[in-house]
Amino acid sequence: MKENKGKGLIHMLLRHVWGYKMEKVGRTDFWPLGQKIVDPKTGRVVQLPKVFRNERELREFLDDVVKRALKDPDYVKKFNGGGKVILTINLKKLGIRKEGIDVVEFVFLREGNSYCLKTVYPKAGSAVAKYVSTIGRWVG
Repeated sequence: MKENKGKGLIHMLLRHVWGYKMEKVGRTDFWPLGQKIVDPKTGRVVQLPKVFRNERELREFLDDVVKRALKDPDYVKKFNGGGKVILTINLKKLGIRKEGIDVVEFVFLREGNSYCLKTVYPKAGSAVAKYVSTIGRWVG
């Protein structure tokens, strides 16, 4: 898989863990690694919950989620030859329990005959922090 700051795990880490360019996009959902993020509008430091010990544990979690999802026909059928696939994965449906995270979203783009990961972020759960730049504040 080709990776750069615009795609894949690098993008996920830059944007959804460390907050890179969060002030320039509509919404950024954050993985809860206990990190501190500076609110670009106010300069206030926001302490996020700690669900994962580090980026490696997050990566292992994501590998497990996508591996299980690709065994489920409801998720597999979305890879139907189109240019973009969004898998909104309900962890409970896959038998995965992760404190504070209920739904994860993977975004894949077609490149040639295969799909490459563009990004992945938490979509819902009590530990998921969301920054909405259009209103300049944290929500949910």
